[in-house]
Amino acid sequence: MYVEPLRHAGSVYIFGGGHVGRALVPVLATVGFRVVMYDNREDFAKKENYPAASDVIFGDFSDLSDKVTLTANDYAVVMTPGHQADYEILAQVLRSDATYIGCIGSRTKVAKTRERLLGDGFSEANIARIHSPIGLPILAETPEEIAISIAGEMIEHRARLEEARMQISSLLHVGRGVTAIIGSGGKTTLMEQLAKELSKKGRVILTTTTHIRRPARYPVLEGADESAVAAALAEKNIVCVGEAAEDGKLCAPKISIEALARFADFVLVEADGAKGLPLKAHEAHEPVIPPCAQRVVTVVGVDG
Repeated sequence: MYVEPLRHAGSVYIFGGGHVGRALVPVLATVGFRVVMYDNREDFAKKENYPAASDVIFGDFSDLSDKVTLTANDYAVVMTPGHQADYEILAQVLRSDATYIGCIGSRTKVAKTRERLLGDGFSEANIARIHSPIGLPILAETPEEIAISIAGEMIEHRARLEEARMQISSLLHVGRGVTAIIGSGGKTTLMEQLAKELSKKGRVILTTTTHIRRPARYPVLEGADESAVAAALAEKNIVCVGEAAEDGKLCAPKISIEALARFADFVLVEADGAKGLPLKAHEAHEPVIPPCAQRVVTVVGVDG
């Protein structure tokens, strides 16, 4: 099955239409961004000043919500002529889910802004979302060169975001916690691919409530207690936990799924046996979905 998520492409909101902002609009529009210019100066906030912009907004920097609502698909680029206005905008956009926040300015200005944001209660992690100084380090000097460096950074961000969205774990909405995988024809293969993707975000345990084929690429813990699981995850981001079965597979571990979930960010549970068949019927006792599972993924394999 091919899955393609439907989503809004989002907009780039440029706050401040000075020399760099004016140079940035056509560059971003040329590479496929929808650009909105926002300025608090009536003479600047005119469509004829930014013909490539999709929209031009005249409004107050101290209250963006009156004219703009930033979503998780939107980009915010802050480049007003004053430090106070930059700060007012950053304090608002940091409360949004904007995918990208950039602010033009010197390293001294960046340091002062960071200290002020910390003093106002913003966390280090939230402040770290700000790309500042903004743009790729290409020694840009003119407004046009700076615009190219900013556009390059935003293109890279967009590409990495798209890559992450197209991962199987994202398409299936596999988040933190316990995920049960049932069905036939590819459960173990799916689990191994999910483990590879999710290990970039945290620690992963592969296990089963029925039977699972031994993964070839990840360490297997047989008969392990909780301390052994914790020690293994301290060295590797992915481990498989189970008990040896007669057919060479692994069966359910002695440690409960709830207990395993305390040691890992992600627990992937094969909850429907392992026959190695493209299609199979459940056994009478299957599937065995753990009560603590936050989600269930069903696999249907087809062979030939």
